[in-house]
Amino acid sequence: MIGIERGWKSRKAPARAARYRLLEQACAGAGILHLMLAHTLEDQAETVLLRLSRGSGVDGLAGMAVLRETASVRLLRPLLGIGKARLLATCRRDGQGWIEDPSNRMARFARGRLRRVSSALASEGLTPARLADTARRAGRARAALEAAAASLLSRAVEIYPEGYAVVERSVLAAAAEDTALRALSRCLLVVGGGGHPPRLEPLERLYRTLVADADGTGRTLGGCRVMPAPAGRLVICREPSATGTLALDARTDGARHPLRWDGRFRLIPPPGRPDGLEVRRLGAPGRAALRSGGLMPGRMPAAAALSLPGLWAGERLFALPQIVPLQSPPKSCTLALCGIRFDPSRRLTDTAFAVV
Repeated sequence: MIGIERGWKSRKAPARAARYRLLEQACAGAGILHLMLAHTLEDQAETVLLRLSRGSGVDGLAGMAVLRETASVRLLRPLLGIGKARLLATCRRDGQGWIEDPSNRMARFARGRLRRVSSALASEGLTPARLADTARRAGRARAALEAAAASLLSRAVEIYPEGYAVVERSVLAAAAEDTALRALSRCLLVVGGGGHPPRLEPLERLYRTLVADADGTGRTLGGCRVMPAPAGRLVICREPSATGTLALDARTDGARHPLRWDGRFRLIPPPGRPDGLEVRRLGAPGRAALRSGGLMPGRMPAAAALSLPGLWAGERLFALPQIVPLQSPPKSCTLALCGIRFDPSRRLTDTAFAVV
Protein backbone atom coordinates (compact mmCIF):
# COMPACT_ATOMS: atom_id res chain seq x y z
CA MET A 1 0.00 0.00 0.00
CA ILE A 2 1.24 3.50 -0.80
CA GLY A 3 0.42 6.76 0.97
CA ILE A 4 0.38 10.01 -1.06
CA GLU A 5 0.99 13.54 0.23
CA ARG A 6 0.70 16.73 -1.81
CA GLY A 7 3.74 18.98 -1.57
CA TRP A 8 2.42 21.46 0.97
CA LYS A 9 4.99 23.98 2.11
CA SER A 10 5.22 24.73 5.81
CA ARG A 11 5.77 28.24 7.05
CA LYS A 12 8.33 27.10 9.56
CA ALA A 13 10.77 24.21 9.67
CA PRO A 14 9.36 22.86 13.00
CA ALA A 15 5.87 22.71 11.49
CA ARG A 16 7.20 20.88 8.44
CA ALA A 17 9.06 18.41 10.64
CA ALA A 18 5.91 17.85 12.71
CA ARG A 19 3.88 17.18 9.56
CA TYR A 20 6.32 14.58 8.32
CA ARG A 21 6.44 13.00 11.77
CA LEU A 22 2.63 12.66 11.82
CA LEU A 23 2.62 11.22 8.30
CA GLU A 24 5.29 8.69 9.23
CA GLN A 25 3.41 7.71 12.39
CA ALA A 26 0.19 7.25 10.40
CA CYS A 27 2.02 5.07 7.87
CA ALA A 28 3.60 2.98 10.62
CA GLY A 29 0.23 2.52 12.32
CA ALA A 30 -1.38 1.37 9.06
CA GLY A 31 1.49 -0.88 8.02
CA ILE A 32 2.44 1.38 5.10
CA LEU A 33 6.08 1.07 4.11
CA HIS A 34 6.25 3.70 1.34
CA LEU A 35 5.09 7.32 1.52
CA MET A 36 4.96 9.04 -1.86
CA LEU A 37 5.47 12.81 -1.95
CA ALA A 38 4.19 14.84 -4.90
CA HIS A 39 7.12 17.25 -5.29
CA THR A 40 7.51 18.20 -8.96
CA LEU A 41 10.18 19.56 -11.27
CA GLU A 42 9.35 23.13 -10.23
CA ASP A 43 9.64 22.23 -6.54
CA GLN A 44 13.09 20.81 -7.20
CA ALA A 45 14.14 23.93 -9.14
CA GLU A 46 12.94 26.21 -6.34
CA THR A 47 14.81 24.12 -3.79
CA VAL A 48 18.05 24.50 -5.78
CA LEU A 49 17.58 28.29 -6.04
CA LEU A 50 16.81 28.65 -2.34
CA ARG A 51 19.85 26.64 -1.34
CA LEU A 52 22.04 28.50 -3.80
CA SER A 53 20.95 31.78 -2.19
CA ARG A 54 22.04 30.41 1.20
CA GLY A 55 25.48 29.42 -0.05
CA SER A 56 24.88 25.68 0.04
CA GLY A 57 27.50 23.26 -1.20
CA VAL A 58 27.11 20.10 -3.25
CA ASP A 59 24.64 18.49 -0.85
CA GLY A 60 22.27 21.43 -0.95
CA LEU A 61 22.49 21.89 -4.71
CA ALA A 62 21.64 18.21 -5.18
CA GLY A 63 18.14 19.21 -4.13
CA MET A 64 15.56 16.78 -2.83
CA ALA A 65 16.35 13.07 -2.95
CA VAL A 66 14.11 10.81 -4.97
CA LEU A 67 14.39 8.26 -2.15
CA ARG A 68 15.08 8.66 1.55
CA GLU A 69 14.73 6.10 4.29
CA THR A 70 13.62 6.88 7.83
CA ALA A 71 13.33 4.53 10.80
CA SER A 72 9.74 3.59 9.91
CA VAL A 73 9.06 4.43 6.27
CA ARG A 74 10.67 4.99 2.89
CA LEU A 75 9.99 8.45 1.41
CA LEU A 76 9.65 8.46 -2.39
CA ARG A 77 9.48 11.44 -4.74
CA PRO A 78 8.68 9.89 -8.14
CA LEU A 79 7.56 13.17 -9.75
CA LEU A 80 10.76 15.23 -9.48
CA GLY A 81 11.22 14.97 -13.24
CA ILE A 82 7.58 15.82 -14.01
CA GLY A 83 6.34 19.39 -14.45
CA LYS A 84 3.49 20.66 -12.30
CA ALA A 85 1.33 21.46 -15.34
CA ARG A 86 1.48 17.85 -16.49
CA LEU A 87 0.61 16.61 -12.98
CA LEU A 88 -2.42 18.91 -12.76
CA ALA A 89 -3.56 17.92 -16.25
CA THR A 90 -3.43 14.27 -15.20
CA CYS A 91 -5.43 15.04 -12.05
CA ARG A 92 -8.09 16.88 -14.08
CA ARG A 93 -8.34 14.02 -16.57
CA ASP A 94 -8.84 11.49 -13.79
CA GLY A 95 -11.18 13.69 -11.73
CA GLN A 96 -8.67 13.87 -8.86
CA GLY A 97 -8.83 17.00 -6.73
CA TRP A 98 -5.90 18.67 -4.98
CA ILE A 99 -5.19 21.36 -2.41
CA GLU A 100 -3.25 24.55 -3.14
CA ASP A 101 -1.41 26.12 -0.23
CA PRO A 102 -2.02 29.90 -0.54
CA SER A 103 1.23 30.68 1.28
CA ASN A 104 3.12 29.40 -1.79
CA ARG A 105 2.16 32.62 -3.60
CA MET A 106 2.64 35.06 -0.73
CA ALA A 107 5.46 37.56 -1.24
CA ARG A 108 6.57 37.37 2.39
CA PHE A 109 7.73 33.80 1.84
CA ALA A 110 10.81 32.97 -0.22
CA ARG A 111 9.07 30.45 -2.49
CA GLY A 112 6.31 32.93 -3.22
CA ARG A 113 8.86 35.57 -4.24
CA LEU A 114 10.67 33.08 -6.47
CA ARG A 115 7.45 32.18 -8.24
CA ARG A 116 6.78 35.84 -8.98
CA VAL A 117 10.09 36.16 -10.83
CA SER A 118 10.15 32.67 -12.37
CA SER A 119 9.46 34.01 -15.88
CA ALA A 120 12.34 36.49 -15.66
CA LEU A 121 14.66 33.76 -14.41
CA ALA A 122 13.59 31.43 -17.21
CA SER A 123 14.32 34.11 -19.81
CA GLU A 124 17.91 34.17 -18.53
CA GLY A 125 18.21 30.42 -18.88
CA LEU A 126 17.30 29.44 -15.30
CA THR A 127 14.41 27.23 -16.33
CA PRO A 128 13.07 24.53 -14.00
CA ALA A 129 14.48 21.86 -16.33
CA ARG A 130 17.96 23.38 -16.31
CA LEU A 131 17.95 23.82 -12.53
CA ALA A 132 16.82 20.22 -12.15
CA ASP A 133 19.76 19.21 -14.36
CA THR A 134 22.03 21.08 -11.94
CA ALA A 135 20.50 19.10 -9.08
CA ARG A 136 21.09 15.83 -10.91
CA ARG A 137 24.76 16.61 -11.58
CA ALA A 138 25.30 17.76 -8.01
CA GLY A 139 23.55 14.59 -6.89
CA ARG A 140 26.09 12.43 -8.69
CA ALA A 141 28.91 14.31 -6.95
CA ARG A 142 27.13 14.00 -3.61
CA ALA A 143 26.73 10.23 -4.00
CA ALA A 144 30.47 9.84 -4.71
CA LEU A 145 31.43 12.02 -1.75
CA GLU A 146 29.10 10.13 0.57
CA ALA A 147 30.71 6.84 -0.45
CA ALA A 148 34.15 8.27 0.37
CA ALA A 149 32.89 9.57 3.72
CA ALA A 150 31.37 6.18 4.59
CA SER A 151 34.74 4.54 3.94
CA LEU A 152 36.46 7.11 6.18
CA LEU A 153 33.90 6.64 8.96
CA SER A 154 34.46 2.88 8.94
CA ARG A 155 38.18 3.44 9.49
CA ALA A 156 38.18 6.41 11.85
CA VAL A 157 35.09 6.33 14.08
CA GLU A 158 33.71 4.11 16.82
CA ILE A 159 30.16 4.72 18.08
CA TYR A 160 29.38 3.51 21.61
CA PRO A 161 25.95 2.43 22.88
CA GLU A 162 26.11 5.11 25.57
CA GLY A 163 25.74 7.71 22.80
CA TYR A 164 29.26 9.05 22.19
CA ALA A 165 31.88 8.64 19.47
CA VAL A 166 35.65 8.23 19.48
CA VAL A 167 37.51 9.49 16.40
CA GLU A 168 41.05 8.74 15.24
CA ARG A 169 42.34 12.27 14.71
CA SER A 170 45.24 11.26 12.44
CA VAL A 171 42.95 9.31 10.09
CA LEU A 172 40.53 12.24 9.93
CA ALA A 173 43.35 14.72 9.25
CA ALA A 174 44.88 12.55 6.51
CA ALA A 175 41.63 12.43 4.50
CA ALA A 176 40.62 14.93 1.85
CA GLU A 177 39.10 17.95 3.58
CA ASP A 178 35.66 17.63 2.01
CA THR A 179 35.49 13.95 2.95
CA ALA A 180 36.63 14.70 6.50
CA LEU A 181 34.07 17.49 6.86
CA ARG A 182 31.35 15.15 5.72
CA ALA A 183 32.41 12.45 8.19
CA LEU A 184 32.66 14.95 11.05
CA SER A 185 29.19 16.28 10.23
CA ARG A 186 27.72 12.76 10.40
CA CYS A 187 29.29 12.22 13.82
CA LEU A 188 27.76 15.45 15.11
CA LEU A 189 24.36 14.45 13.71
CA VAL A 190 24.39 11.04 15.38
CA VAL A 191 25.74 12.12 18.75
CA GLY A 192 23.78 15.39 18.84
CA GLY A 193 20.47 13.79 17.92
CA GLY A 194 19.68 16.52 15.41
CA GLY A 195 17.73 16.29 12.20
CA HIS A 196 19.95 18.57 10.12
CA PRO A 197 23.74 18.84 9.73
CA PRO A 198 25.58 21.88 11.08
CA ARG A 199 26.16 24.78 8.71
CA LEU A 200 29.30 24.52 6.61
CA GLU A 201 31.17 27.60 7.88
CA PRO A 202 31.20 26.66 11.59
CA LEU A 203 31.90 23.04 10.63
CA GLU A 204 34.97 24.14 8.67
CA ARG A 205 36.20 26.21 11.62
CA LEU A 206 35.76 23.26 13.96
CA TYR A 207 37.57 20.87 11.63
CA ARG A 208 40.57 23.17 11.14
CA THR A 209 40.83 23.76 14.86
CA LEU A 210 40.72 20.04 15.64
CA VAL A 211 43.35 19.19 13.03
CA ALA A 212 45.71 22.02 13.98
CA ASP A 213 45.32 22.06 17.77
CA ALA A 214 46.07 18.60 19.12
CA ASP A 215 46.23 19.85 22.71
CA GLY A 216 43.17 22.09 22.64
CA THR A 217 40.46 22.24 25.28
CA GLY A 218 37.68 21.21 22.95
CA ARG A 219 34.88 22.95 21.07
CA THR A 220 31.10 22.77 20.77
CA LEU A 221 28.93 22.50 17.65
CA GLY A 222 25.61 20.91 16.75
CA GLY A 223 24.72 20.25 20.37
CA CYS A 224 27.96 18.29 20.86
CA ARG A 225 31.24 18.70 22.70
CA VAL A 226 34.37 17.68 20.79
CA MET A 227 37.38 17.12 23.04
CA PRO A 228 40.92 15.74 22.73
CA ALA A 229 41.45 12.29 24.21
CA PRO A 230 44.49 10.09 24.94
CA ALA A 231 46.39 8.38 22.11
CA GLY A 232 45.68 11.17 19.64
CA ARG A 233 41.95 10.61 19.59
CA LEU A 234 38.89 12.84 19.77
CA VAL A 235 35.78 12.25 21.86
CA ILE A 236 32.45 13.58 20.60
CA CYS A 237 29.70 13.57 23.20
CA ARG A 238 26.38 15.30 23.71
CA GLU A 239 26.52 18.75 25.25
CA PRO A 240 24.70 18.28 28.59
CA SER A 241 23.08 21.73 28.58
CA ALA A 242 21.46 20.99 25.20
CA THR A 243 19.40 18.04 26.49
CA GLY A 244 15.78 18.38 27.61
CA THR A 245 13.24 16.80 29.96
CA LEU A 246 10.58 14.19 29.15
CA ALA A 247 7.77 13.69 31.66
CA LEU A 248 6.26 10.21 32.04
CA ASP A 249 2.61 10.19 33.07
CA ALA A 250 0.44 7.30 34.20
CA ARG A 251 -1.06 6.92 30.72
CA THR A 252 2.27 6.11 29.10
CA ASP A 253 2.30 2.46 28.06
CA GLY A 254 5.94 1.74 27.28
CA ALA A 255 5.27 -1.72 25.89
CA ARG A 256 3.10 -0.34 23.11
CA HIS A 257 4.49 3.16 22.73
CA PRO A 258 8.25 3.45 23.15
CA LEU A 259 9.30 7.04 23.78
CA ARG A 260 12.20 9.05 22.43
CA TRP A 261 14.37 11.33 24.51
CA ASP A 262 16.72 13.96 23.14
CA GLY A 263 16.52 12.58 19.59
CA ARG A 264 19.03 9.91 20.66
CA PHE A 265 17.53 7.34 23.01
CA ARG A 266 14.48 5.06 22.79
CA LEU A 267 12.86 4.43 26.15
CA ILE A 268 10.58 1.67 27.42
CA PRO A 269 9.44 2.87 30.87
CA PRO A 270 9.76 0.22 33.61
CA PRO A 271 6.50 -1.42 34.78
CA GLY A 272 5.17 -0.51 38.18
CA ARG A 273 6.97 2.80 38.18
CA PRO A 274 5.83 5.62 40.48
CA ASP A 275 3.96 8.60 39.08
CA GLY A 276 5.80 11.79 38.29
CA LEU A 277 8.94 10.29 36.78
CA GLU A 278 10.99 12.38 34.34
CA VAL A 279 13.69 11.47 31.87
CA ARG A 280 16.53 13.97 31.99
CA ARG A 281 20.31 13.99 31.86
CA LEU A 282 22.39 12.62 34.71
CA GLY A 283 24.46 15.77 34.95
CA ALA A 284 26.41 16.57 38.10
CA PRO A 285 23.52 15.58 40.44
CA GLY A 286 23.31 12.14 38.84
CA ARG A 287 27.05 11.58 39.12
CA ALA A 288 26.88 12.61 42.77
CA ALA A 289 24.02 10.15 43.38
CA LEU A 290 25.98 7.33 41.79
CA ARG A 291 29.12 8.22 43.71
CA SER A 292 27.24 8.24 47.02
CA GLY A 293 25.98 4.73 46.25
CA GLY A 294 29.45 3.48 45.41
CA LEU A 295 28.59 3.37 41.72
CA MET A 296 30.18 5.14 38.78
CA PRO A 297 29.92 4.57 35.06
CA GLY A 298 32.95 2.67 33.86
CA ARG A 299 34.88 2.84 30.60
CA MET A 300 33.22 5.95 29.20
CA PRO A 301 34.63 9.50 29.31
CA ALA A 302 33.34 11.55 32.24
CA ALA A 303 31.92 14.21 29.92
CA ALA A 304 29.84 11.60 28.07
CA ALA A 305 28.35 10.34 31.34
CA LEU A 306 26.93 13.77 32.12
CA SER A 307 24.52 13.62 29.17
CA LEU A 308 23.31 10.06 29.74
CA PRO A 309 19.56 9.73 30.36
CA GLY A 310 18.27 8.88 33.79
CA LEU A 311 14.82 8.41 35.28
CA TRP A 312 14.28 10.90 38.05
CA ALA A 313 11.66 10.97 40.78
CA GLY A 314 11.96 14.61 41.76
CA GLU A 315 15.57 15.02 42.84
CA ARG A 316 16.12 11.28 43.37
CA LEU A 317 17.74 9.21 40.65
CA PHE A 318 15.29 6.33 40.19
CA ALA A 319 16.75 4.36 37.27
CA LEU A 320 19.68 4.13 34.87
CA PRO A 321 19.77 2.69 31.35
CA GLN A 322 20.75 -0.96 31.24
CA ILE A 323 23.42 -0.08 28.69
CA VAL A 324 25.48 1.90 31.23
CA PRO A 325 28.56 -0.12 32.26
CA LEU A 326 28.91 0.43 36.00
CA GLN A 327 32.19 -0.09 37.79
CA SER A 328 30.29 -2.22 40.32
CA PRO A 329 26.72 -3.62 40.34
CA PRO A 330 23.96 -1.94 42.37
CA LYS A 331 23.97 -3.26 45.97
CA SER A 332 20.29 -2.49 46.57
CA CYS A 333 17.06 -1.97 44.65
CA THR A 334 17.05 1.77 45.35
CA LEU A 335 18.44 2.24 41.83
CA ALA A 336 16.62 0.37 39.07
CA LEU A 337 17.74 -0.32 35.54
CA CYS A 338 15.43 0.39 32.62
CA GLY A 339 15.17 -0.30 28.91
CA ILE A 340 16.79 2.70 27.30
CA ARG A 341 18.89 2.19 24.18
CA PHE A 342 20.84 4.51 21.93
CA ASP A 343 18.74 4.98 18.79
CA PRO A 344 19.68 8.30 17.17
CA SER A 345 17.45 10.07 14.67
CA ARG A 346 20.17 9.81 12.01
CA ARG A 347 22.52 6.93 11.30
CA LEU A 348 26.26 7.26 10.85
CA THR A 349 25.80 6.34 7.19
CA ASP A 350 22.63 6.62 5.14
CA THR A 351 21.33 4.86 2.08
CA ALA A 352 23.27 6.18 -0.91
CA PHE A 353 21.87 9.40 -2.33
CA ALA A 354 19.61 8.42 -5.21
CA VAL A 355 19.89 10.42 -8.43
CA VAL A 356 16.96 10.76 -10.85
